[in-house]
Amino acid sequence: SQKGHANMLRNLTINTSVGPLVGIAAENGVVYINGTPHALTMYGYDKQTPLCVIPLSGTVVRVPDEYQPLPETFPGIPETLNINHPDQCIGLPDPIPGVFIIVSRVAAEALKIYHRPDIRVPGEPIRDRTGIQIGAVGISHYA
Repeated sequence: SQKGHANMLRNLTINTSVGPLVGIAAENGVVYINGTPHALTMYGYDKQTPLCVIPLSGTVVRVPDEYQPLPETFPGIPETLNINHPDQCIGLPDPIPGVFIIVSRVAAEALKIYHRPDIRVPGEPIRDRTGIQIGAVGISHYA
């Protein structure tokens, strides 16, 4: 239903491999943990109705990357090879049944190699009139 049960949630602290994290729990026991650097405002399918805010959790999932110099294609403009290092991922807790962690698309892309079924990303972006992202239509699976 459009109304849903997002208003029937509660914040909780859960012990994880990266320390205690704050998440939101639904009545069915499912927990979402926000692994992004921003509080996440969830909107309904109508893209108008704010359903809830998923607060900062206490962790931010980041995948380090590096830039290795390459020969310049366009003389005078630096060119690099961007390499990410998912094996050096910071802030990602080990999987816990029923717990889902929401990460940035950049982190999710780098972590795809691990096929973690608990990783989610924010859904379709909701923007204000000036183009600033103010929320997302729920949560998305990253493929």
